[in-house]
Amino acid sequence: MTRIQSLGLVALVSACDVGAAQHQDPPAEHAVEIHAISGSLHFPGRGPLYVFVADEDAFETPMSGLQHMVLHPTDNELTDGAVGYRFERLPTGTYAIRCFQDENGNGKLDLTGPAEPWGMSFREGKAKGLHPPTFDEVSFDVRSDVSGLDITLD
Repeated sequence: MTRIQSLGLVALVSACDVGAAQHQDPPAEHAVEIHAISGSLHFPGRGPLYVFVADEDAFETPMSGLQHMVLHPTDNELTDGAVGYRFERLPTGTYAIRCFQDENGNGKLDLTGPAEPWGMSFREGKAKGLHPPTFDEVSFDVRSDVSGLDITLD
């Protein structure tokens, strides 16, 4: 084989390698699964309901979250003392729900004179105590849509 033929063979092999690299399937992208959380809030008084969904990082800031809503109960909901809520477009993860009823209309949770009703998504067997709840006490895993997550404010 002559030197020119050798160089031609090397160029042909290199071109095949480049062509093969260009025709490989792109790496599969990871699909993000999106879920919803829904349930009912049971409340004793009057006034708007502030509802927050938080992950562990957002939980560090009181009465805040990744998403929030302010619900204004209708007359029927006020009579029943219950209103539904629904958070959507949440990726798979661990979350907590916290809420309060703003009876005096100042837009914040008042815990003194008189205290406003509040609640969280306490785990089975956990209840309000004398200490502020931890994320572990109120969090739950979301791997699919979660429904029927009822919270009582008191």
